[in-house]
Amino acid sequence: CTMYEMIFGKPPFYSETEYDIMDGHLNKDYQKLSELMPGIPPTINEVANICLMKNPTERYQYCEHILQKFHELDEYMKDVKSNYFIRTKKDPKKTKMFSIFATSGLVVVLAALFYFVYVQVGELLQSDLVEKFREYSFDSMLGTDNEGVITQDFVSLSKGTKRNLNSLALVTDSFAIAVGDSGTIIRTNDNAATWETVEFGEAVTLNDILTFENGNGFIVGNNSTIIKSNNFFDTFELLTLSQKFNLISVEFIDGYTGFIVGGSGLILRSTDSGETWSSLRPNTEETLFDIHFLNGSVGFAVGWNGTILKTDDAGLTWVKQSVGTNKYLRAIDFWEDRIGLICGGAGTILRTSNTGDNWEVTEIGGLVGFNDVKFLNENTALVIGNKGTIMVSKDGGESWKKLANSNYANLSKINISPLGDINIAGINGTILQIEAKSKD
Repeated sequence: CTMYEMIFGKPPFYSETEYDIMDGHLNKDYQKLSELMPGIPPTINEVANICLMKNPTERYQYCEHILQKFHELDEYMKDVKSNYFIRTKKDPKKTKMFSIFATSGLVVVLAALFYFVYVQVGELLQSDLVEKFREYSFDSMLGTDNEGVITQDFVSLSKGTKRNLNSLALVTDSFAIAVGDSGTIIRTNDNAATWETVEFGEAVTLNDILTFENGNGFIVGNNSTIIKSNNFFDTFELLTLSQKFNLISVEFIDGYTGFIVGGSGLILRSTDSGETWSSLRPNTEETLFDIHFLNGSVGFAVGWNGTILKTDDAGLTWVKQSVGTNKYLRAIDFWEDRIGLICGGAGTILRTSNTGDNWEVTEIGGLVGFNDVKFLNENTALVIGNKGTIMVSKDGGESWKKLANSNYANLSKINISPLGDINIAGINGTILQIEAKSKD
């Protein structure tokens, strides 16, 4: 894809939404370089076509194969003779006249640009339209109406790794654990001033972590990875499953009953505090990204292609809900079992005010995919996503504003500390913190 974009100027699958881009990679044909650029060396076209095969086994299996093709291209280019490389002598008089006309044109363009900035932009700034584009700081968005809470500006905490972080858990105000790609598990006891690495030993992607005050905890990841600990991962055991799945999210509704969701519609259920897990097969093959229970009976799972599953019997059976979107749904959260929010691809947000019986779909145009959503109180909620996107609602998810943020890392997970600090994990070891303080 990178070579294709370097040659043509656009990637093979180009769209305004990441959902359409992913769908293109999985299901659609791209336009070949030879069709877009007639006369391109056939070797370049061949290499691009093989590298973009849908089936990985049909692509080049070794770097040496690609290198050999570029050696062939090098020999081909040595034989190319083109008039493009012949230097012609320029006419001094024509060059001088061209410079005069170019300078005059530049002056006209600058004058027109000054008029536009001074008159047109000035009128816009004095109108009510500018309010639509206003970005708010964390102080103005979260500090005005939060009951009993005021926030300071967020800070980027010291990095314990350069690898992507997919989830984090804040056990106390100073103790936290984060997990991510390539088997990354890091811990801090001093509010991220320093980090220590927990040696896992396998370079598998770890997707989610859940911890309890008594030290019990679970980490789930690809290749059916389930890591269980009873001492904040000082030591741990690796549980095994008979089949290999990508496990994406873990949730417990009490000290005994827990759930894990993942690829191919997988839902795992445990009733013995996570010692053993049994597989439930709901009526879907879509990847499930998140699971959330409102109480001991009612729960939801969300996933690919607009999938929402609901259970009323503690996860024994699941029913697929009909919603007005086919975008992937990445995360779900509720406030007091009544108001719920779901976020997903292409700036999609779903909201319910009747315990999930019905969902209203909002697509915030022009935004990238969202990865997590979290209620701070009944009125205030956060949504995070790619390219450093942080959205906030102060009316229970009915409307949203984008927060000013100088960090453009893809953000993956929100976690709230026992004292109310907001922590956000992302790629390249990113951890952002918004410190919450009680009002005087």
